[in-house]
Amino acid sequence: MRERHAAGFRPVHGEGPQDRFYNTELEKALKAKGITTLVLAGWKVSGSVTYTSVGAMVREFTVVVPIDTTAATSDYETTIGFYQILNSGNANLKNEPLKPKSTTLSRTDLITFQ
Repeated sequence: MRERHAAGFRPVHGEGPQDRFYNTELEKALKAKGITTLVLAGWKVSGSVTYTSVGAMVREFTVVVPIDTTAATSDYETTIGFYQILNSGNANLKNEPLKPKSTTLSRTDLITFQ
């Protein structure tokens, strides 16, 4: 699968805080480019994906997490991660598509870029 990301940005790998915004210039860089909606993918849904989505919501981004781009070590942990995502921050319990300043669970075949 070909990697797609905003020009000038690359995926974050390695150790560090679970919220990838914490103690970085990521928010400033994204907002400087006028980015308001983020698509988060990666390992692991009950860790970095969840906490980065919460960090993004706190910073007033709208977030999409495609469920087919993340996982965890067990089905249970994956389910808990998805539950946490929809119940954290600006909760989106009904999984309303692109609820402002919240997180939506989706699939890659439903996502388009403008």
